[in-house]
Amino acid sequence: MEFGRLPPDADLAAVDFTLPTDDPRSVGRGAPAHATRFHLGAPAFAVRPWIGPVYPAGTRPDALLAAYAALFDGLELNSTYYAVPAVTQVAKWVAATPPGFRFCPKVPRDVVDGDRGALTAFNRVLEAFGDRLGLCLLQLTPAFSPARFEALRALAAALEAPGRVAVEWRHPGFFEAHTLAPRVYDWMAEADVHPVVTDTAARREVLHTSRPTDKLLLRFQCHNGHATDFTRAAAWAERLAAWGRDGLAEAHVFVHQPGDLDAPPVLAALARGLNTCAGAGLRVFEPPAPPLPRQPSLF
Repeated sequence: MEFGRLPPDADLAAVDFTLPTDDPRSVGRGAPAHATRFHLGAPAFAVRPWIGPVYPAGTRPDALLAAYAALFDGLELNSTYYAVPAVTQVAKWVAATPPGFRFCPKVPRDVVDGDRGALTAFNRVLEAFGDRLGLCLLQLTPAFSPARFEALRALAAALEAPGRVAVEWRHPGFFEAHTLAPRVYDWMAEADVHPVVTDTAARREVLHTSRPTDKLLLRFQCHNGHATDFTRAAAWAERLAAWGRDGLAEAHVFVHQPGDLDAPPVLAALARGLNTCAGAGLRVFEPPAPPLPRQPSLF
């Protein structure tokens, strides 16, 4: 995730990573009918340096997704943003994962730009995921302003994934003091369209705490295993657990790292935190000792 990423020489100690207070409109829902379902993962699974320290040594390229799904419960599928995959490819992905696993495919940019053919093809793909579909991630660019709000409503309705669409807002006009603007919040609650919460260092103004529905997707940008990655993970575990006690039924949490190399240890910290704070019962990846091999920053 390039959005909001700091340059490599930035002083992270100067960033206020404190999570905003909860949106009062979202407080007091009461406990959900069942324990919150947490799906933790990364935006990539074909990370070759993970073979050995994370995946079993000798894991073949065609077995990387199965190795990933043995450790983590969800995947932010970024590749669909650039091209609509074949339905046969989706069937292979589904076959490589267990029933509790969830994919969160990103809406293709051609669909966002109004390509009706791409929309039809992507809707077939959404159907092909079956019960492995988590939330369908509709990512808007920073240039997508409130002036295009009606077009967005139409696009969300055109996606054949009722109750499974999540929107990531990036233009400041959609926010008010770390909450979603009233007409955005009200539309999402009415249409059962879910929020994406984006926690990134250089764009703190888009970090919001609005929960117009009982589901959300958290995109959590980190910094190569810096100490702040883990203090922030602990804060998110506590906040997500509190939201779970107040009506959050489903959360998809994806850790973004430069090059994705350092995602597993932060995911382990999140899983431990959620197990402690929320009794989530998540699998915990045990980072190897010594730590994962280093690679140059890809900032």
